[in-house]
Amino acid sequence: MDSISENAVAMEKKHDHPAVFIPAIRSGEWSDIGKRVQMEDTHICIADLAKKFGFAILDGQTVSFYGVSDKELLC
Repeated sequence: MDSISENAVAMEKKHDHPAVFIPAIRSGEWSDIGKRVQMEDTHICIADLAKKFGFAILDGQTVSFYGVSDKELLC
């Protein structure tokens, strides 16, 4: 696709090299009590199990653990 302005013409140029962008994926946690009187749910988020418990990371991979407990479902 070409782009034309008063002073210049720009043409799309295809690049022969692969993209070098590596996204950084992050995680987070959040809870909401809603309309209840007290919070009955709980959660756990360990973003890097190996680092947290002193183990070497294999092949640069990160292993994470996420858990949610809904008290209404447990009763």
